[in-house]
Amino acid sequence: MRVMLPEQRRQEILRYVNEKRKANVNELAEVFQASPNTIRRDLSILSQRGQVTRTHGGIIANNFYYEMSDFSYMERASQYLTEKRKIGRAAAQLIGEGETVIIDFGTTALEVARHLSHLKNCTILTSSLSVATELVTYSPQVTVHLSGGTVNSKINGLIGPVAESFYSQVHADKLFLSVAGMEISRGLVSSNWFEVNIKRAMIQQCNECILLLPNYRLGNKGLVVFSDITPVNKVITDMPLPAEYQAFFDRRQIEVIIADDEGTK
Repeated sequence: MRVMLPEQRRQEILRYVNEKRKANVNELAEVFQASPNTIRRDLSILSQRGQVTRTHGGIIANNFYYEMSDFSYMERASQYLTEKRKIGRAAAQLIGEGETVIIDFGTTALEVARHLSHLKNCTILTSSLSVATELVTYSPQVTVHLSGGTVNSKINGLIGPVAESFYSQVHADKLFLSVAGMEISRGLVSSNWFEVNIKRAMIQQCNECILLLPNYRLGNKGLVVFSDITPVNKVITDMPLPAEYQAFFDRRQIEVIIADDEGTK
């Protein structure tokens, strides 16, 4: 293969992944006869431009995500609203005055933000545009720090290396973590490659990880596993869990909080 200038190689990589939908570093290094470190630098630049999305060990084409997402963010926000509101209300009751809290992407996490008007001295860290807008509009007394990053309309949030770097520089008392699903045999799953590195960064920067887990998400396979259950300290759900899930959490001494219409029980 002829020697390419860096920008030529990046454009060829972009063309390649748009055709293949996804690729890993070793594959690209072989195809373009470049070192893995050179390929990683190219992928970082393409990701920063918003042209591709980084994954653990490679990239995936942006248009592949759009094909995988059947509903818009607003459509998802209107689904299972009763269950999400119960969980959001219960989660908000766990936040104390003066605490620093990370609120994840997701329409269930948004319901946590919608129940924080009672707090007077609290700091929220987030990459969700919806969460930030909700708090600025209806809970102006709460301090909000919004990560930088590339806007992704499918999650109405900020993604990419800048967002990941934001979490490496902060620390939080609590994290309210959303998932696309959970399986006992696999762990916590996401439906989007582009958010998993940010979720992992969030998990690393909190004292307590609280999983927001509507019952309808149990058994959902999602697209990618981003964590096992080990980092989770508490689970908030909207109704009693199936026996196998309750036993799974009990064995690991993870507290399960069942939300009702008033908050928790």
